[in-house]
Amino acid sequence: MLIVQGNEENPFFITDKYINKRYEYRFTIFWNTETIGGQDCNGYIVQKVEANSGITGVVVEELPYFEAWKVCGGDTGNQDYDDSFDCWYVENEGVVTYRSEVYWISSDDELYADVDKWEKGKVRMANQLPSSYKFPGIKNRVPLFGRQYVYDNRGMNYENNN
Repeated sequence: MLIVQGNEENPFFITDKYINKRYEYRFTIFWNTETIGGQDCNGYIVQKVEANSGITGVVVEELPYFEAWKVCGGDTGNQDYDDSFDCWYVENEGVVTYRSEVYWISSDDELYADVDKWEKGKVRMANQLPSSYKFPGIKNRVPLFGRQYVYDNRGMNYENNN
């Protein structure tokens, strides 16, 4: 399985913003739905996320969770961005890590109905995306790819990165 590190070039998403400073980080992307599900695809992009924070004040979900983007005719319907790992104000030094696995659930997949029942806002870090802490049906599926983003501000130059 391909593991994309940070914003390295890949066929699955396009980096919108990549800010990595002493007091903030923001990494936003747009999904490349054609690569993920095919031209004019219909279904869900499902991402399993595990996040860890070693920075006091940067709070992340303690449990792994799933979040989903509904794709209709190859479009997520988002104009600003599809996904984001971010913190606008980092007060202390340390490391925050986001690891995820990304799956495609086509509209004709048996798991589609399960994802379609997820509530928006169920998981705080998923914001208003349909989300869940459990998705047992996915355990026998192989992810399309993985993502890893690490924010490490230990020893960053205060003069150039504030």
